[in-house]
Amino acid sequence: KYVERAKEARKQGNAAEAQEYINKALQIDNTNPEAWWAKLGMLTSDFNIEYKEQLYTPEELECKNLALRYADDIQAETYSSVLEEYERGTNELVAAKYWNELDEAYEKEIRGFADRDYVSAIKPKQLEGAVESYRKTSEKILRFTNDDKKEEVQNLFSSLFRYRDVFNQLIMK
Repeated sequence: KYVERAKEARKQGNAAEAQEYINKALQIDNTNPEAWWAKLGMLTSDFNIEYKEQLYTPEELECKNLALRYADDIQAETYSSVLEEYERGTNELVAAKYWNELDEAYEKEIRGFADRDYVSAIKPKQLEGAVESYRKTSEKILRFTNDDKKEEVQNLFSSLFRYRDVFNQLIMK
């Protein structure tokens, strides 16, 4: 009953009252997966996909784990489906940010290489620094890339770094 009251309070825009009902539900039965799921929903704004480098706070992670631990098979399947979509969408937003950073660095470098004075003044450390910056950004992208695309992205970066090694050697000659 308290979980249902919490849902109703949330619909009416009363987050504090909803939180009270969830807390009461968990005091009565801390193995109630619906209460843990409702609390997680409140903490994540109903699994709203947004930019978050840390996917779950410690409190959200606890709610997620307890909801899944106490869920029956049907609940677990439903929860897992929602979580998968939430995690995928959130990670894609973060990965997109780092792809943009990589693109901007690349474009800046291309503009620099179009300037003869810039090219003649390049030092090996600059080229190594650019590659290291690419490498760090690529690691961040990989961290937020979904498993089904990781291999493709790793191959892309492997090709980029091989290309850059050859390119750097040619520039320095």
